[in-house]
Amino acid sequence: MPGTTRNRDRVAELCSEATGLSYRTARAWVAGGLITRQCPVPDADHPDQRALEAEMVLQLATQGAPAGALLGFTRIVPRRDGLDLWLRPDAAHQVLGSLLPRWDLKFGVPRGILGLRPAREDDSVRLRSLVHRGSVLLRHPDPGWAASFFAAKPCFAHFWKDSLDRLNEDEQEWLREPPEGETDPDRDRLLSRLMRRSRFLGTGGQVQKWTGTYSWERRELAIEWRCATEPEDLAALLRRSGLTAGPSGAMQRTGCTLALGGAAVTVRRPRPEYACSTC
Repeated sequence: MPGTTRNRDRVAELCSEATGLSYRTARAWVAGGLITRQCPVPDADHPDQRALEAEMVLQLATQGAPAGALLGFTRIVPRRDGLDLWLRPDAAHQVLGSLLPRWDLKFGVPRGILGLRPAREDDSVRLRSLVHRGSVLLRHPDPGWAASFFAAKPCFAHFWKDSLDRLNEDEQEWLREPPEGETDPDRDRLLSRLMRRSRFLGTGGQVQKWTGTYSWERRELAIEWRCATEPEDLAALLRRSGLTAGPSGAMQRTGCTLALGGAAVTVRRPRPEYACSTC
């Protein structure tokens, strides 16, 4: 890899900070050419994988983990062909509850990621899409957690419990007419990268809550950042990590808004009436 030893060290540091991987592992990735200054965290190679990771970010930003858990992960192992995520114990069930497809009995609409199904894999849970080829592996510090999750009482409102290997009829009906902006390569790449750098969202250590809002096209995500690290500093850190790097490695620079094509992530302070008392 071209560049000085210090440049290579900084690439490894960025990868470790973004994902929770050890510096030694990240340094080996640098030496092997897996990560570079333009891309310190490996991108997902396949568009189906990027689409699944992007949809997970959108779901968790709206339904989400408990206050302070951000996306609900403590460590990420990003690979070009997949993704391993370590769950925060206090957020694990809420994360899965937000992601897995279910019927909202109150509003009469589906929630979660249609076609997503869980499967036990040793002491972990693999989430795979019946619609696309993407999948992620969810890990938990408690070895018995996966077994306890699948032993939960059945619920007729959850599609995946009725049909683990096929789409439910209601899912098929809703998938025939995908929402506006459902297929957006720029959005998928940008939010997939955000998922793979989600450790940065805990940089401040005192963050109490964040909320996501999007445009009607589902191409814009706003992170309302409270306490500790300034939004400008978080945006700069995400930018340095290659979040908005284009095919040539060029990065777009627009302050607290990080744009890629027609998609954008904005980091901002919440309105004063929603700010926490320590801000």
